[in-house]
Amino acid sequence: MKVSARNVFRGTVSALRPGSVNAEVELALAGGDRLVAIVTKESVRTLGIAVGSEVVALVKAPWVMVMSDASGVRLSARNFLGGTVKSVAPGAVNAEVVITLA
Repeated sequence: MKVSARNVFRGTVSALRPGSVNAEVELALAGGDRLVAIVTKESVRTLGIAVGSEVVALVKAPWVMVMSDASGVRLSARNFLGGTVKSVAPGAVNAEVVITLA
């Protein structure tokens, strides 16, 4: 499978909370971090998503916010991953920042 998303997270579904139209899918990542995604109930059914399933979460780079210090900062973002900057590659318009997670 080829995708344009730069951020690929492999994990295990640790919780599945169905709603009336969408479902909240919680993924446990290898380093102990967790990600939450909202998908349609139809997608849960057709993809066979269940607690214990191995899944892949894809996140496009423009949807990622990076900050150096979260002390005292209040965010509405639900997914928060702490890590260490591994490299920065400046580009003509943007820079690619590689962050190592737990």
